Amino acid sequence: MLSFHRFVACALLCTLSGLVLTNLSGCGPKEQTVTNEPSVVPTPVENLRASLTELAESGQKNSGTEMMKDDIEKLRDIPGGDPDTLKKDLDDLLATPDGNGVKTKAKAMLGKLP
Repeated sequence: MLSFHRFVACALLCTLSGLVLTNLSGCGPKEQTVTNEPSVVPTPVENLRASLTELAESGQKNSGTEMMKDDIEKLRDIPGGDPDTLKKDLDDLLATPDGNGVKTKAKAMLGKLP
């Protein structure tokens, strides 16, 4: 029985030694630095320009195309924005079945952005 107790004591000592060495050698969790840099939020015009450029290049509509309506509405607060015309143009673009027509309409809409 005495050897069993020695075995348990040795195993416990080895385990504790391993834990202490792991923490001292830097293998444990690292301290992370957090930066408080402000995140850059694109403007509605930047969002529209990016989406329309993609449409003008690919000619393929996607789920983001429908969401452009929100950014068009936000143009009411921007000088030089013409949300009514762009909204009508977007409706026409969404109704366009072929890729070449989508490209053409997207390029025309790009020219109307403020």
